[in-house]
Amino acid sequence: MRNYLFQKMTLIFCAVLLLGGCVSATGYKNPWKMSTKDEAKASEAPSTLARPTAWPQQQAGQTTQGAMVLGGNEQGATQPDMQGQNGQPYTGAIDYGQGQMVQPNMSGYDQAPYGQNGYGTMEQNIGAGLPPSAAASVRVALLTPLTGQASHLGQAFLNASQMALFDLNMADFEIAPYDTQSTPAGAKQAATQAINDGASLIIGPLFADSVRAARSVASRHNISVIGFSTDWTTANDNTYVMGFLPFTQVQRIVQHAAKRGYKRIGVIAPDDLYGQAVINTYLEEAGRYGIHTVDILRFKGGAEDLSLRIREFAKYDSRRDAKGKLLPRYELPFDAVLMAVGSEQAIAVSNLLTYHDLDPRRVVRLGTGLWDDTSLIGEDNLAGALFAAPSPNLRRSFVTRYKMLFDDRPPRLASLAYDATALSIVLAQHGLQQNGVPAFGRDSLMNPNGFSGIDGIFRFHSNGLIERGLAVLQFSGGGMKVVEDAPSTFMRPNL
Repeated sequence: MRNYLFQKMTLIFCAVLLLGGCVSATGYKNPWKMSTKDEAKASEAPSTLARPTAWPQQQAGQTTQGAMVLGGNEQGATQPDMQGQNGQPYTGAIDYGQGQMVQPNMSGYDQAPYGQNGYGTMEQNIGAGLPPSAAASVRVALLTPLTGQASHLGQAFLNASQMALFDLNMADFEIAPYDTQSTPAGAKQAATQAINDGASLIIGPLFADSVRAARSVASRHNISVIGFSTDWTTANDNTYVMGFLPFTQVQRIVQHAAKRGYKRIGVIAPDDLYGQAVINTYLEEAGRYGIHTVDILRFKGGAEDLSLRIREFAKYDSRRDAKGKLLPRYELPFDAVLMAVGSEQAIAVSNLLTYHDLDPRRVVRLGTGLWDDTSLIGEDNLAGALFAAPSPNLRRSFVTRYKMLFDDRPPRLASLAYDATALSIVLAQHGLQQNGVPAFGRDSLMNPNGFSGIDGIFRFHSNGLIERGLAVLQFSGGGMKVVEDAPSTFMRPNL
């Protein structure tokens, strides 16, 4: 009996040690892995947010009943100056906090360029505070960087928000912009002023640290925040993440790879929170579809020689004889490689794969939404590459109208401001019709049927993370083409 108890305790102790080792090794809990009871079931089509027919008839100088409040303006609700400025395209930047957007490269993480603030025509007193106009019963705050490092993005977000305001044309609704000054301290000050001015919902800010600063203020007043960050750790019970997250992107591309019959896949990912999210989500989906994971390469930035790591990953030497010549009969290790990298790093990694005999004609490149980047089009070693992202067909009308109004192409992320503004208007209208107050509570924001906007369908989960219906795109013929359409509803067929 004593020996039996000793053996049992030893087994339990070893199991605890093993489990602890697994947790400490990754330091990661997948926020996307929710229990079945937390999964909401859609029963209807999503609520439509975008109304693309509204703008083509809108002539210069015309106004609608929607109002954009510029703080401190003597006229009350006015339209902002419609002056454009050269914007920066979205190039797969990831928001890791610290008040900046960064993107991977072969020598670590460098800050993405923002340029200088060129929007001198915007009133300097935005965010100074202004009581709601007498005609408005709903006031929503837009927290965005109108000065400082990211001012060109902030202006684009303000432009896109104005477009949504006019498209949906709600007479007793105001969007009030507040300048976060591209800093967490500025975001906290802006959130405080917005709530003092009577805002019942906050959309924005852009950066992770700014979202955290704003939510600390909003939570004390039970005000919901819809942040634009891609950092999912900013979400909580009153803060919802609107940015493009890797979880559904990986699910979608792995599902598509399985349909194509890719059964042997390798993964290359940075050794950071984003890379771990991609790997964990991939492993769950690969197990579901019976995909064999041949190898996983995790790498750090800086001085690490990725060429040697990829040589080993590609099983380069095992396919050659002692003289370095290819063996007469050899098998490629992968059908496809999932690459959790973007921008220049995606090009560099793909080039290294080709250099080590894994060219894109024989080993397909799979990617995340980081590849929703026009700078990657035309790269020989990404030819035929597949990735999951919002359908560009849905966004095309928005881009055309934005260019017409502001004489500029919108940054990739500007559509977030349009959809968030449109969402706030639809929820306000619904709440006022049903109960006499805007429907900005958790039950309304977490509508299981979701919403349909410029970037396709989306809905929020109970942990504040966004789920999107994504298309599968391919680099082909000098462009991006949709090879599998995005879904139009979250309703699942009965099997």
